[in-house]
Amino acid sequence: MQASGQLSFSDIEYAGKKKKTRRELFLTRRDALLPCPQMVALIAPTIHPASCEANSPGI
Repeated sequence: MQASGQLSFSDIEYAGKKKKTRRELFLTRRDALLPCPQMVALIAPTIHPASCEANSPGI
């Protein structure tokens, strides 16, 4: 906070930040270790072709 009592843009931005959830922390760390495109490329060969039907959920 500045001496004049007026909040700066960075003070306002910091005040609006919420604590990161455990899920957000996990996903951030996971993406730092193994980015999503690399992970999908690693897993894709193990997926059975029959599981890629329209009714089944994708990756």
